Amino acid sequence: MISTTHTDLSTDYTRHSLHYQLLPHREDVVPVAVGVIRQQDQVLLAWRNARQHQGDRYEFPGGKVDAGESPAQALVRELQEELGIEVTHFRPMQRLTFQYPEKTVCLYVFLVDGFSGEPEGQEGQALSWVSITELPLLRFPDANAAIVRAVLLPWIYRISPAVTLPASDSKTISDSKTITDSEPNHQWEQKFHQSVETVCMTLPEHSVVYLRQPEWPVELVPIVVPGIQQHRPDLSLGISLSWWHVLQHSPAFNPTTGPQPRKPISAIHLSHSTLMMQSPASMAQLRAELASAGNSQCWIVASVHDETSIQQANALGVDAVFLGNVQPTPTHPGKLGLGWSAFARLAASAECPVYALGGMSEATLDTAQQHGAWGIAGIRLAD
Repeated sequence: MISTTHTDLSTDYTRHSLHYQLLPHREDVVPVAVGVIRQQDQVLLAWRNARQHQGDRYEFPGGKVDAGESPAQALVRELQEELGIEVTHFRPMQRLTFQYPEKTVCLYVFLVDGFSGEPEGQEGQALSWVSITELPLLRFPDANAAIVRAVLLPWIYRISPAVTLPASDSKTISDSKTITDSEPNHQWEQKFHQSVETVCMTLPEHSVVYLRQPEWPVELVPIVVPGIQQHRPDLSLGISLSWWHVLQHSPAFNPTTGPQPRKPISAIHLSHSTLMMQSPASMAQLRAELASAGNSQCWIVASVHDETSIQQANALGVDAVFLGNVQPTPTHPGKLGLGWSAFARLAASAECPVYALGGMSEATLDTAQQHGAWGIAGIRLAD
């Protein structure tokens, strides 16, 4: 299989010079370059034999960074040696450190979306092209769990536009109601249904969307989220941490024992202020809660604005960050954006995929990716 070629790798080496510079040498940490080789919606996996560390599992191809190499140079060399292909285009995905009982590895992970040649296991290893949707069903080395979650991230991440609810006074909605009820008992309920349906109508099919409605009372969360999922089952929903805390205690939402099966939540979003209040222990607890609720592949996404918040996100091991605002936006009138140069510098310090936020449109996706972004996020993308 031959992809579109990109004949001069020096462009990629220069473009990503800010990213993935080899961390200072430590005898107790093994640096490894990893390639997520993607063609459309499939990725190439190799089978790790039983004699190897964490063997009898699938793996993303790659290998140890040699002395004097950069991670990018190691990537190109390893994929040529292991698979017999020539990498022609790549970009950073994430850097992560994982501690096994017997050793610690630092993985420098790259998305490889251009190569020439037909991949063949040069060391006798079996190769498979696998749909990205099947990845969570396969067994990988333990350090690869974060990579699997990252591969599933979309290029375009939408944020729902704010919709004002009708004034409710003391009215509430019965727990027995959902937004799909055709004959609400109260006029306020009907207006509420219309407001939620307005949110649904703004979102294209199969969107990944952060359902951000900060003005909506949390008491409505157990009705809003299952209702939207029932009305728009094609959507992958992300919600705030406060909404998750309410939702996880709602019997009506339980994915297995509720009134009907529910699609798992796709992401938990941490605002900048919420991010700065978290600790590794609170993040471990959140991961455990998600796993027990059948949401083990749920992303944790944080909003960051500066080096301090990026370092906090790194320390907590979040799966992705929204970084902005890159350009001026109608929602922040009078505020200058970071600009692409400053965005690139900040994105280089993130150890997870980065979304460019602020003034984005589908036309800016390529520009964002050229400056170190995984993808773009925004409210106007939902229009």
